[in-house]
Amino acid sequence: MLIRAYAKINIGLDIVGRREDGYHLLDMVMQTVDLYDELEITTRDDGKVHLSCDRPDVPTDDSNLAVRAFRALIPAGDPRGADIVIKKNIPSQAGLGGGSSDAAAVLKAVNEMYGLGKSDKELENIGVKIGADVPFFIRGGCQRCEGIGEILSPAENPYGEYVIIVKPDAGVSTKEIYMAYDRLEEKPELANVLEAVTAAACPEITEIKHHLLSGGAAFASMSGSGTAVFGIFREMPSDLLISTIKRDYQNIFVVKITK
Repeated sequence: MLIRAYAKINIGLDIVGRREDGYHLLDMVMQTVDLYDELEITTRDDGKVHLSCDRPDVPTDDSNLAVRAFRALIPAGDPRGADIVIKKNIPSQAGLGGGSSDAAAVLKAVNEMYGLGKSDKELENIGVKIGADVPFFIRGGCQRCEGIGEILSPAENPYGEYVIIVKPDAGVSTKEIYMAYDRLEEKPELANVLEAVTAAACPEITEIKHHLLSGGAAFASMSGSGTAVFGIFREMPSDLLISTIKRDYQNIFVVKITK
């Protein structure tokens, strides 16, 4: 089975509290976009799960969320197995949710391939144990995500359907960004409250955001904990803007939102 695992952008990200177990309580609006990893999943009858990926920095052992997703549905010792091949197009350490999206894609594919009959809600409940963003990727589109990300309700993106995503060379650790946010005495008032923290470590974020807004974006922000920055446009962005950004940044994606 061939399946696409779509990236997401955070139209909003607010931290509204913290659970006793240390997880941050969030209030987010997330939107899937037409940038995706490509997964090929085939069955095997020896109970093994073999994962391969075209990017050497991606782990292919049991720590990979895609493998964990398979095992969440088909436990070790079961004769049902799979070969999973991932072609990565979503950059890592970007805040675009590539790993979580891959996991959600595996949950949906395995559920169908093996006729498990689980509903999307059941898959969401399984997915949150793998990663906080996984339930969102089961649904896709535009969703308001609360709790640690598992409480979903439909939302609207009022800014347009065309998106430019720019990923600086620098990457950041999600855990370290949240820890840095917790240390702030004065919390920022931004669409994404983590943006100020990540931009302090990666100043290109502010520069890219300025380019996008001055180039006509109806809205621009950092996605997740970064470092990717996106702009949403009501009309197809100009070739001049795209070429200007390409002069300084190699990782630029011009895509549309997905429903």
